[in-house]
Amino acid sequence: MNDEETTKVYNFENDLEESKEDIVEETSNEEIKEEPKKKKKEKKSLKEKWNSLSKKKKIIIIIAISLFLVLLTVGIILIVKHNNKPSKKIEKVVVENQNYRYENGVLYFYNKSKKVIGNYKCKNKNEKKCYVAYYSLDEDVDNTKYIYEDEKPVLFQTPIINEKYAFIYDNASKKEEVITLYNFKDKKKEEIFTDLKKAYNDYVYIVKNDEGKYGAISLKDDYSVLVKHEYEYLGNYDASSEEVFIAKENEKYFLINKEGEQISTPINNRICGYNGNYIKSKNDSSYVVYDYKGNVLIDSISFASFLDKYIFVVRDNMIYVYDNNRNKLNYDGIAIYNDNYIRKYIYDKKKKLIEITNSYEVELDENNINIKVYKDKEEIVTTINALEGAVNSKLAYISYVGGKLLFYSDSEKQNLIGTYNCKNKNNITSEDSKLTNCNIATEKDKNVPIINSRYTFINDTLDSSNPSIYLYDLKESKGLGNYLAVETNIKDNTMFYTTSDLNIIALSAKKNKYGIIKIGNDSVKKIVEFENNKITVNEDYYFVNKSSGTYSVYDNNGKSLTSEFANEITDYDQTRDLVMTTSNNKFKLFKSSGKEITSKF
Repeated sequence: MNDEETTKVYNFENDLEESKEDIVEETSNEEIKEEPKKKKKEKKSLKEKWNSLSKKKKIIIIIAISLFLVLLTVGIILIVKHNNKPSKKIEKVVVENQNYRYENGVLYFYNKSKKVIGNYKCKNKNEKKCYVAYYSLDEDVDNTKYIYEDEKPVLFQTPIINEKYAFIYDNASKKEEVITLYNFKDKKKEEIFTDLKKAYNDYVYIVKNDEGKYGAISLKDDYSVLVKHEYEYLGNYDASSEEVFIAKENEKYFLINKEGEQISTPINNRICGYNGNYIKSKNDSSYVVYDYKGNVLIDSISFASFLDKYIFVVRDNMIYVYDNNRNKLNYDGIAIYNDNYIRKYIYDKKKKLIEITNSYEVELDENNINIKVYKDKEEIVTTINALEGAVNSKLAYISYVGGKLLFYSDSEKQNLIGTYNCKNKNNITSEDSKLTNCNIATEKDKNVPIINSRYTFINDTLDSSNPSIYLYDLKESKGLGNYLAVETNIKDNTMFYTTSDLNIIALSAKKNKYGIIKIGNDSVKKIVEFENNKITVNEDYYFVNKSSGTYSVYDNNGKSLTSEFANEITDYDQTRDLVMTTSNNKFKLFKSSGKEITSKF
């Protein structure tokens, strides 16, 4: 068989047409002869008929029969297979969940007793496309995180509400973010939303409508709109018991109450937490704490959390506590060992809780603030007396924090100039407690001023009748002397006193003797040795009773101006070189050299 004949095999109709033409052509070329009278036709056998055919016709017939047999065989096989194929069974698809069951395109809702209380017929009969909806995640707020080991979030399904309502996800594609609020009791769709978040109780929900605006609804009794859908964003902080929402409008963030009333001044940065006293916000790099009026209380910090009227601030891996007057309640800070500031619950693939991570926790126990810090598996607890803040609010320029005195240059207590560690801690048991054991020393019922914003006298003793007064350098953080009494002779009742030359009479705690120290701009020096029974001041002079029992006069620089006298000196006139002494109420006059001149008067 040549190539031309092969092509014709697969174009069976063309081959038939060509064969017809050949037959016509052969007939036309034959010589036409007159036939004799018709004779009776003789029947030819199949063999004779076959032999009479041309070679070409034989090939065509053979191919046609072969094709017919092949097609017949294939058809029989297909029919047999179809008849032997088992009928397809309709599988029953059931998905059990906490509050519903999916069964062949129908959601059945359970109450707490696992009793079916309603149902919903799915448009999309697929358990992965029709189910009770999940809450969406709100990463803009410092809410507790629930994650798997691979850090993917754990999603929480919405509840069946009031044995009447369910939020239904029934979408053909995941791209369709449509959630239906379905009233299965009345068999009707109440509303559709495109976002759904949990709010502050089991009946209030934050939702976004199909126009992209956020509002809040209540399902406590019947479906109602609690906050109108007019915000770019609504959020709720799960660490707060306040019935409050975070709102965003015109690119500003503020707080609104459940009536939709604005209760805080708008700020630029997103709000990520709050309580009844404070708001915290986060910019690109740090946290800022505000009051409700938009005033910045604390900024440039790593993290902030609130408990009642107290602010817990993380800065440089340390926790500091402030009260509502911004008094710092722990000056030294409490070390933390990881940056898991927001608590995380971590689950395995079977949703079994395997770990809770957190940097610290705080709790208020009557008048004590307990701060638990986690270091690996160790729990370190530090207790802070919360009453100290109330006491400090009544003090000007100083605060007492955990056994430490803090000194400030401003009444708002923002500019710290130094601290002193008390040897005898104050006993703070109420908001009216006094700093009886460790406080600024007093002189004639008034505080001894802080001299040159650097030097201060601190009375640090458990026995108020037995003072122990320390001269302390706030700048260098060191003690310069210990005295039983001091006399500055500063007339003004002031907290700060600036001078370049101040003499102070002091009674040494070590020797129980008097001497004089001079405080300058940035120095303290002794100008009269502590070896005297008594020293009194008289204008620009000092009358000194020495250990020997004699008396003499010193000037402001600690220089002796007179001889020593046996009796007490009661007056001195340097201009006339006169010294007055007295004994048994009898007066005598002397020259500074000691020569008596009483008889000449």
